[in-house]
Amino acid sequence: MWGCGIRKGERKGVLTRGGVVSAIVRALVMAVGRLLWASVCAFVILVVAIEGLTISTDYPNRNVNEGDPVTLYCKYTGNPMISWKKIVGSHVTYVYLDKKLMGDLAGRAEVDLQYGVNLKIKSTLRTDTAKYRCEGVEGTKVGEVDVQLDVGVAPVKVEISVPSSAKIGSSTTFTCSEPQAYPAPTYTWYRNDIPFPDSSEKDLRFKNVSYTLDSATGKLTLKEVKSTDTADYMCQATNGAGSAKSSSVHMEAYKVNSGAIAAAVVVVLLILLLLALGLYYAYNKGYLKDKLPKMPKKKTTTMRPKDTTLYDQADDEGDFKHKPSFNL
Repeated sequence: MWGCGIRKGERKGVLTRGGVVSAIVRALVMAVGRLLWASVCAFVILVVAIEGLTISTDYPNRNVNEGDPVTLYCKYTGNPMISWKKIVGSHVTYVYLDKKLMGDLAGRAEVDLQYGVNLKIKSTLRTDTAKYRCEGVEGTKVGEVDVQLDVGVAPVKVEISVPSSAKIGSSTTFTCSEPQAYPAPTYTWYRNDIPFPDSSEKDLRFKNVSYTLDSATGKLTLKEVKSTDTADYMCQATNGAGSAKSSSVHMEAYKVNSGAIAAAVVVVLLILLLLALGLYYAYNKGYLKDKLPKMPKKKTTTMRPKDTTLYDQADDEGDFKHKPSFNL
């Protein structure tokens, strides 16, 4: 066994060749270790001296349900002035500035300064969904970090569109929606309280049903309606915040009676024909002549020629001669 470079069983003060080598190696390792540690410390000190300001968070993404509390964390190094911004698309507003809460969070949040400048929202709203930016300013240096907050909204009112009847052999489409839920829900359709599978092959009860189902949009299309499709239909919307069902709507699958339609058409044509023959007969018998409106006759005026028997003009202008009929 080795001990301080002296081989056991030999005289003290006398070093063997192996002991000398071991001592030298240990000394070199310790020297290199101290040098490396000093280099790391110097690098850290240099970085802190150059940067001086860092802004960071341990939780860049926060997901809660509407009504739940949540904390947005922001920690820093240095001595910066910290502010928080709410960013929705291109719209940017301050929610914390000059050590005061404002905007959407005024009266609904508080600031925790124990491990940074953390925003604690007491009861989240769906409108709190946004990107929040923690920004620090120290002199000419600026640092920032973003925290994404998503507030889930459970489905509440599920609306569906189902026809009250559908012709056998035709195609019909059902729709289901819940626009207020966040994130967007997935949809499940039920027939007589039995859920439609993604494929009819997955459930023998739907083996003879020809349909397409889009769980993302809520559309259910029956490609070929059958008599067995007469049933009650309902839709359920589900997301990470919860689920809700619609009311049930009954659809009746009916068969078109082509014989009855043909008979009805024949009856209508016969009625029209009989009506036309009746009018023709009545007109020929004169029953309708007195009923027809008479056109008023136009008055004619006859111009009578002027009576020239009483007077006769002479050749000379101004002469006047009596006719024999004029003498008394």
